[in-house]
Amino acid sequence: MILIACVDDNLGMLFNNRRQSMDRILRARMLEFCGAHKLWMNAYSRGQFDETAEGITIDEDFMAKAGSDDYCFAENISVKPYEKEMQKIILYRWNRVYPADLYFDIDLKNWYLKESKDFAGSSHDKITEEVYVKMRKIFAVICSLMLAVSLVLSGCGQKGSNAAAPAGSSVNAAGIASVPAYSGKPFIAINGNKPNFTEADLTEKSFEKYSPLDSLKRCGTAFANVSKETMPKEDRGSISSVKPSGWVQAKYDCVDGKSLYNRCHLIGYQLTAENANERNLITGTRYMNVDGMLPFENMVADYIKETDNHVLYRVTPVFNGNNLVASGVQMEAMSVEDKGAGISFNVYCYNVQPGVEINYADGKSKLAEGQQTPKNAGNKPKVCPTADDYAVQSYVLNNGSKKFHKPDCSGAEKISAKNKENFKGRRAELISKGYSPCGICKP
Repeated sequence: MILIACVDDNLGMLFNNRRQSMDRILRARMLEFCGAHKLWMNAYSRGQFDETAEGITIDEDFMAKAGSDDYCFAENISVKPYEKEMQKIILYRWNRVYPADLYFDIDLKNWYLKESKDFAGSSHDKITEEVYVKMRKIFAVICSLMLAVSLVLSGCGQKGSNAAAPAGSSVNAAGIASVPAYSGKPFIAINGNKPNFTEADLTEKSFEKYSPLDSLKRCGTAFANVSKETMPKEDRGSISSVKPSGWVQAKYDCVDGKSLYNRCHLIGYQLTAENANERNLITGTRYMNVDGMLPFENMVADYIKETDNHVLYRVTPVFNGNNLVASGVQMEAMSVEDKGAGISFNVYCYNVQPGVEINYADGKSKLAEGQQTPKNAGNKPKVCPTADDYAVQSYVLNNGSKKFHKPDCSGAEKISAKNKENFKGRRAELISKGYSPCGICKP
C-alpha cells in the first residue's frame, strides 16, 4: 500500500480526537496523486472530501484491506502496525506547530526520502510534500557497510532522528483548581478537554470582549468569537509601550531570544489583530508563549482560514492571591458552525520557564536552585539548564565531525554532501547522541 498522512513540525497528527489542520488544495493534490488507484480511508476522513470525489473507498479497517497499489489516507489511527505492507509513504508537512496527542509513529530512518517539494495551500502559505520509498535490502546492506567504514575512519556515532516534542498530558478535572503542579509539559487538558461554553454562546456573530484591569492592574478574561472578520488585515504593530503587571525583565542563556518574559497576548494577534491593548497582554514566559499557547492559536487560525467558520475563544489568566504574575492561563475554544467537530479544547498552560525560578508575587526571577552564574559573566545573560528539550529547531548536522549548525551558518555550507544532514528536533537530543554545537554560529 501507499500511505498518505499529514503532520506538524513535531510529527503530530491529532489532538483531542480532531485533526490538527486541513487544506482544500492539499486534498485536491492528494486525489490527483492517486489518479486511477483506489484511495482508502475511514468515515472520519471521508467527511472532509466533497461528496462527488471519485475513487474513495470507506472502511474502518481500511489499512488491512487495501491492496498493494492502493493509497491509504490515515488521520486518526496508529500507522506503525501496517509498516511492513507499505511500499511508499507520502507525508504532507504543515510547517506549523500544533498541539498533539497522536503522533506519526513510523521511524523514517528506515525509509529513503526520494522527493520533496513545497506548494502553497488554501490556508497554509507553504506545505511540504515528501515522498519516501522503502529501502531495498541490498541498499540497506550497502549503507550499513559504508557507515561501518565511516565509523572506523572518523569515530562517528549514529545519525540523529526527529523525535516528537512532549505533548500536554491530560487530567479529568472540573477546572483549574485541580490542576497539578508543572511536571515538564507545557500544558494539560482540564475538564476532560471540554470547554465550558453554553448553547447560548454559539453565535455566528463576531465579537471581542476584554475585561477591565483590576486594582492591581492585572488582566482578566478575554473572550472572542473569532472569524476572518476579526483577523488582521495589516502588519502587526509595536506593543512595547505596555508594561503588564509583574513585568521585571531578565535574561538567561537558556531562553530562546535570552529574554525571560514576553508580552503575551491572551488572544493572539493572528486571531483578533490586537496590538498594544493592555487588557489583552500579560507577563508570560517565552516557554508558555511559544510552547504552550502558540500551537493552539495556530490550530484555530488555520481552521478559520480553511473553513471560514467562527470559533469561540476564551483565555483566562490565573493569578494566585495578589500575585502580579499569572501562574498560567486557561484556554478554551469551540468551533461554532459545526458545534465543536473541528475545534474543541480546554487546557491550562503553565507560566514557567525550565531552569528559572520566578517570584510570582512581583515578577523577579533567579536561576533555579543548584545553578551557578559563571565567573566574570558581567552583564551577560545568566546560564541555566536548557529549555531546548521542549523547543523544536532546524539544524544542519555534520555526521563526520559530529557538529551541528544553524541553517545559515557558514560552516554548514562547507559540509560535504555525504556527511550533511538536515535535522528538525531538539538540541538536547543531538547532544545526547554525541553531537556538539558549532563554535562559529553557537546554536
